Amino acid sequence: MPQSIKSNYFVIHLTAITLVTLGLLFSPATVNSGEDHRFTAFIQKFATGRIDWDRGIIYGTGRAYLDQNRQSIPMTIRVAKLIAASNILKLAAGINIDDRRKLGELSDGNFVINLKAFLRFTEHDARLVDDTGRPYYEVTRKTHLTGISGLNVQILKQMKAIDPAVLQYPQKAAEPVRESEEDPWLVLDARDLPEPGRVQPALFPEIATTTGETLYNLGSINPAALEKRPMVSYVESTEDFKYLQSVNTQAGPLTALLDTFFNTQAAIAEEGKSRKKRRRFIVKKVQGMQGLSRTNLVISQKDALALRQEDSASRILKNCRVIVIVSSPVGGVEGKLPGYMAASQ
Repeated sequence: MPQSIKSNYFVIHLTAITLVTLGLLFSPATVNSGEDHRFTAFIQKFATGRIDWDRGIIYGTGRAYLDQNRQSIPMTIRVAKLIAASNILKLAAGINIDDRRKLGELSDGNFVINLKAFLRFTEHDARLVDDTGRPYYEVTRKTHLTGISGLNVQILKQMKAIDPAVLQYPQKAAEPVRESEEDPWLVLDARDLPEPGRVQPALFPEIATTTGETLYNLGSINPAALEKRPMVSYVESTEDFKYLQSVNTQAGPLTALLDTFFNTQAAIAEEGKSRKKRRRFIVKKVQGMQGLSRTNLVISQKDALALRQEDSASRILKNCRVIVIVSSPVGGVEGKLPGYMAASQ
């Protein structure tokens, strides 16, 4: 290999390492250490990338070889970025919208192609692999499932313009999301379901009762809440159900972990300061799954009644304050829990 090319490799490689290191240094602090490993992100891993259903991010990886790009480093990186973005769209196409459809099935399969113009891709990682006979660049890019420019909001906006009848849109206009530290989070434990009925993540899942009554769906939420968080955040845990139910009465590491996990950026900036009140959690057991794609969760009639009363007081459901603990399927890998609304995402 010519010396000039090797020198360029070194400079670009060193720059990539420096950027990644700076990103780690300036990321918000986490409390994911020692006994605080109560929850981990639910991540689906694929050959071309991964989907983090906790932080709400799709990562796509692209690989481009120098010998296929005239030994040009800039050209190789550009090609790798294009492949990474293409892989993000392919992963997005396989995401469950609800219990009946995947994203790639909307508008006769053309929706994902049109969506490319509205998604915002950001750089996550880049590395040169030169300890092989064919040096290549591997680039990882990402896009968000949630947020103002996130996939869920873009889906609603675009489908509303194309075909309003396809999805069940919220009937009421969006209103400001008013929340306080005293507002609770609903934690649904779905880990004990039998293998054929395990949870499949979706952008717009539903919660129903054992008698078939719908408690939570896209038409019942405050649309503005989807700009802050997903309808459901999927995580994993090794703690048993009874211990999780005791979170409301026991002040311990789990409370601190979830407090950091679900705070907004403003609250994260206040991390480390004493808080006057503990965050509340309402932990319920999932009885089963419904829907063609097993995305809809079923709870008891008694639990549904209690949640309706809670929603009237705190808007726990209308503001999408819902967490689902799932079992790891094939393809799931362990992830960490940084600040949920962290700016570094």
